[in-house]
Amino acid sequence: MTTDTLLSTKQVAEYLNVDNLSVRTYINKGWLKAHKLGNGKNGVWRIKNSDLQEFINRNSNIGE
Repeated sequence: MTTDTLLSTKQVAEYLNVDNLSVRTYINKGWLKAHKLGNGKNGVWRIKNSDLQEFINRNSNIGE
């Protein structure tokens, strides 16, 4: 069994060099898979590292 690191929206934003609002937009539009832990306003989004890599691979301009 492999473990998959969970990242915060802030960590993802820093990695992608975008703001936190952009990451939340990606999640809300269904472009970036994320999991909400907790309920309502107290909930926090977490993104699996593997889902972030999949998002990057799908949206890469390499070779085009």
